[in-house]
Amino acid sequence: MDKRRLLYVAILPLVLVCFVHAQSSISSLDVQRVNVVKLRSTTLDRGIETSAGIYVGHDEHSAFFATALHPLRQKNGRNDPYDPVATVDLEFLTSPVRISAKVLDQYDPNADLAVVFIPVNNLPSSTAQMALGNATGELPVHIVGHPSAGNWTSWTGMVQNENNVGGDPHCFSTGADSSLSGGYSGGPVLDSHGNLIGMHISATPSYSKNLKSSEIVADLNAWRVPTSNLAGLTPPTVVASNDYWTDPATSLTLARKDNGSDVNWEEAMNYCENLRLAGSSDWRMPNITELQGIYDSLEKIHGVLVRDYLKHSDSEWSGSEGETSEHKWTLDLSTGFKSSRRVSPHSNSGLRVLCVKDAR
Repeated sequence: MDKRRLLYVAILPLVLVCFVHAQSSISSLDVQRVNVVKLRSTTLDRGIETSAGIYVGHDEHSAFFATALHPLRQKNGRNDPYDPVATVDLEFLTSPVRISAKVLDQYDPNADLAVVFIPVNNLPSSTAQMALGNATGELPVHIVGHPSAGNWTSWTGMVQNENNVGGDPHCFSTGADSSLSGGYSGGPVLDSHGNLIGMHISATPSYSKNLKSSEIVADLNAWRVPTSNLAGLTPPTVVASNDYWTDPATSLTLARKDNGSDVNWEEAMNYCENLRLAGSSDWRMPNITELQGIYDSLEKIHGVLVRDYLKHSDSEWSGSEGETSEHKWTLDLSTGFKSSRRVSPHSNSGLRVLCVKDAR
């Protein structure tokens, strides 16, 4: 055997190993891309906005996708009173057909998180479960989105800080450059193993803001959105007594009864701050997202219809700012309808407060 043949025989296994590794990496990224959808929303002041969405789970009727809220706003601005658009066009990597997706009427402006859903029979069979991961300093990550450079593009970078700039514990920051543009909003932030670290929100020239996966799951659970495509979530247990009830999905504890009489907003806040119940004094007013999580005309937790398990009036105050800084959101627990009510000493008609406290 001549020297050239010996060299070929020696190098061939190495070439095959490298080829197989490259094919495996490409295949892994392709599978990750299948879990990412392209969303197009028609707004009132910005025309068509393109963003990404993450497949999180399904039930017998619908498939659900987490995404960023701001591209779905009818008008720009976090404090804008306009609700998100009602529907968006949704597109999968594996099919060029655009599907009309509905926007869930529950969303989190503070986290910039929203959910869209489609009939489950439109879900491709090639989706794969994603494990959840944590953002740690200098962790290599990639973000899948739809910038002008191309759909389902992967941007690579590194976690800069486990909390976002300014110390926000709900988000983390990565590096950024000019290629990390708007089409990445709502896209998954994944580590090298494909674990879901979080969701991309926005970027500046020097860093990007990303919502942590734990925050995404907390909101999804509060809204009763299925998370069957997120691996590693254990079934929760119910904790209850005559005085309180702990939501098994979010670990949020609710007083079993509201305050029992009509109050204005200041009185509602003082009531919760002074409440001593179940050996705790750290009760507070619920935010509007938490109230909306309580209302669910269909969902049952271990056979218990949550709002029927609590003693409450129809309308309850929240601690969340309403349509203006002088208003607070209220929720009618009999219909699920929210209303922005002016805060004044006389604004107490039919309004009570159901106090909550966070898990320790």
